[in-house]
Amino acid sequence: MKALVFLASVLSLSVAIEIFDVNSLNIENLEFEIEESFVYEFLEKYDQEVTDDSGIVAIVNEYADKIFKNIEVFAVKSHLDPLNLTDVENDFLGSSINLTNGHLDGISTIDRADDVVITYHSSEKTLEIYLPIVFSNLNFTYDYHVIILLIGPKGSIVGKIRDFTMDLKLLFDFNTYHATVESVQTTNTGHVSLTFHGNGIVDIVVNTLSEFVTAILQPLVGLVVEDVVKDVANLVIDTVNNAIDSIFGTSSTTDIDF
Repeated sequence: MKALVFLASVLSLSVAIEIFDVNSLNIENLEFEIEESFVYEFLEKYDQEVTDDSGIVAIVNEYADKIFKNIEVFAVKSHLDPLNLTDVENDFLGSSINLTNGHLDGISTIDRADDVVITYHSSEKTLEIYLPIVFSNLNFTYDYHVIILLIGPKGSIVGKIRDFTMDLKLLFDFNTYHATVESVQTTNTGHVSLTFHGNGIVDIVVNTLSEFVTAILQPLVGLVVEDVVKDVANLVIDTVNNAIDSIFGTSSTTDIDF
């Protein structure tokens, strides 16, 4: 129980952020409190059950929603929305495809996809945080130049990705009092709709570009989103670890009963 309480208090860092300096990646005006009143108020809000190893599972949707709101603001302020995409040059189905001036926006549409669950394993003294994530509205744009059957149309392509989902798992180890990013995994690359602009658009060009987006570009965009989530998650984890170290001096010298 005390392990769950301690992590709940640590997670309050995400809600207590008042000023986030995205240039130096430091948190100012950070409040950190471990009080019994907070403990019981936190635990009373959420459904709980006991695990096989006498641990605890709790669903913390309301608390997680507040954190996601902070991440939305962070994404915009830190220029993660929009993002520049790298140029793509590829020979595909007998055609030459060049994509330039790419941009991706919609990172700020991050939200909770399902129940956010925290599980404390008493035998290992670790707490796992499972966060299912959805990006409800990702949009990407590229300028294209396609050479196929001796024609070379140019124009722009606009893609909309709906309901791109990922699973993020974090781990807090009470043996070391440090958190880590355990895994980041895309579970659904979403549904893509495309709009083409330009002169000389014929069916064979549209079909070729559509297949290219589905086979090549959509997975590449997915990797970009994964990298962003990993980077932000690691940033948050580093911030939590540094805050704990600064409060307790060093993680290895702190003694908390379980």
